[in-house]
Amino acid sequence: MSDEEVPESGSPDSGAISESHADGMEKSAASKTEEDRKGGKRKYLDTSSKWVSLVAAISALILSLYNFVGLHSSPDVSVTMPNMIRLLSLANQAVIIAQPVISVSNETENTETVTGLVLHLRREGSTAPQGQVDFLWYADGHWQSDVATQKSFWVEDEDAGAFLLAKDKPWTKIMSFRADGWSFLPGRYDATLTVNRATTSVPLEVRWCLLLTSGGADQINVQHAYFPIRKDWPGSSGPKDQQSCYRGEPTGASRGTSLGAAAQSGAPTAAGSSRPGATGAAAGPGPPGSRWCPRGGVTVVWHGSRRRSAGCRPGGRHREPSRCGWRVHRVTATDTDPRPRACPLGTWETAFALPHPRLRPGVIGYRGLRLAFDRPRRRLEAPVGAATLLLAFEDHPITLTRLGRQRPPVTLVSVLSGLSTGPMLAVHGGRLCGVEVNFAPWMAFTLLGLDQHELAGGPVDPFALPGDRIRALTDALAEAPDWEARFELLDSTLQRWARRGPSPAPQTVRAWAELTRTAGTVPVPRLADEVGWSVRKLENCFREQIGQRPKAAARVLRIQRARRLLVSGERASVVAASCGFYDQAHLCGEFKAMTGCTVRTFMAERARDHGGPPMVDRLPGEVTSLVLAG
Repeated sequence: MSDEEVPESGSPDSGAISESHADGMEKSAASKTEEDRKGGKRKYLDTSSKWVSLVAAISALILSLYNFVGLHSSPDVSVTMPNMIRLLSLANQAVIIAQPVISVSNETENTETVTGLVLHLRREGSTAPQGQVDFLWYADGHWQSDVATQKSFWVEDEDAGAFLLAKDKPWTKIMSFRADGWSFLPGRYDATLTVNRATTSVPLEVRWCLLLTSGGADQINVQHAYFPIRKDWPGSSGPKDQQSCYRGEPTGASRGTSLGAAAQSGAPTAAGSSRPGATGAAAGPGPPGSRWCPRGGVTVVWHGSRRRSAGCRPGGRHREPSRCGWRVHRVTATDTDPRPRACPLGTWETAFALPHPRLRPGVIGYRGLRLAFDRPRRRLEAPVGAATLLLAFEDHPITLTRLGRQRPPVTLVSVLSGLSTGPMLAVHGGRLCGVEVNFAPWMAFTLLGLDQHELAGGPVDPFALPGDRIRALTDALAEAPDWEARFELLDSTLQRWARRGPSPAPQTVRAWAELTRTAGTVPVPRLADEVGWSVRKLENCFREQIGQRPKAAARVLRIQRARRLLVSGERASVVAASCGFYDQAHLCGEFKAMTGCTVRTFMAERARDHGGPPMVDRLPGEVTSLVLAG
């Protein structure tokens, strides 16, 4: 047997080799199992990590999408009404001043365009059309205080227009809303502020209410000053649906006033002022130095050199005894007291009334007058944005002279005048009796059927117009028993004339309304674009139906507003900027050219006591006339 001979299977050596091989196999299998276990764990961890990463990525994506959608979603616009708003009735117009906060409440990068706002009022219990009205947003501005006179004045900054809303840019400007041919009456009003937006056809509406007492309504309509009403009065009582309404004074207050009472202690006596002792030309139609009583109702009458009524009567004014009696007249209803008032010059009486709602806003108002003085009376009439028809019942002539033009004076008994750009001097012998009617120029075109440009050159005799209907109306008015009957006769007659007369172009009416809304500051090309006409066509229609071209009509409206602001105490530099003049020199030049005197002279004559009845302007709330000495 050789040296390398393999042992037999049954030998001891062969068994040892087998055991060693088995041990190696077992160790190899165990090692492989451990590696498989570790590999499975690593695979599990890897898989879990991938899933976690995937879930995190999906979550981040969802969050990003959510934020993206949120930041690019449509803005959620909200409106918060202020605690106080102000009301005003002026020149056949009702005005509401408010400062609503319009904001975006959600987180978004998008902006919203507000295209317009409308404030709708509906008087509770009224089903007639005149019981509800839409106030249109026409300007925003600010309140300016005068330390010297302790008064506040409303100053318009810019016309109404679309504006942008963003999350960090809410709208907080003070806004003024206007309604033509409407006045405030006592009662409860349901109000809705509608916000129109560019991104949706569904408007945003905010509903609220206001309560107006008879005293408050009288102060608004007679005093022609901004009247503040609030909704945050402490201790208000009454029905739950009325406790959060705007009101002039809380019901159940310490003085025992209620909704039906006429008490209004916070009545403003100058524009924006709530001090009972404040006075001024803006405080109403009473004479300088008068004071508004803290309640509304009837009128205190001063007669001769003694007081006929003691104390401060509801709704009246009181002052130190003067040489001549005077009265404060309502403009929301007819004042038909026929009793004459006495003064050193003689006797006088006046009555005012608004026309029937169907005639508004074309017919501005009626004024009845009867003067019996022992000396001549001279008045300077400044140009205003209206046509005037004076129908005299007695043959007392009036001499009319156009100032600044080389034209002879004309002598008339009844007078018809249109929209003019120059002043007029009127002189009569001290006796006058008749009814004065003021129209918007386009309504005069309809009622009289007359090209209004024929009236621009100067006053004419209305009896010289074709037909005899004006003479027949004058005779019927003279035979009427009282002022109330005369005003009712005017309502029925003018409604009949309006139905039969030529209709003005809707574009002309709209353009005139825009001119009056902006007080003549809107550019003529823009005005033509808004009504869809060319500038030439607008000028031709204005000349026929208004009496002046748009540029000349705008001059009249600008200087009309400037007179009102100047008499209210505003500085000339501020008035020039507010009314669209280049500077103060431009204002003074236009004032003298269109009013016939300087600003200083005009203000001095307005403040002078001429010994007769108080100054009565042709248009309520406007400054139109001067009574001259001699």
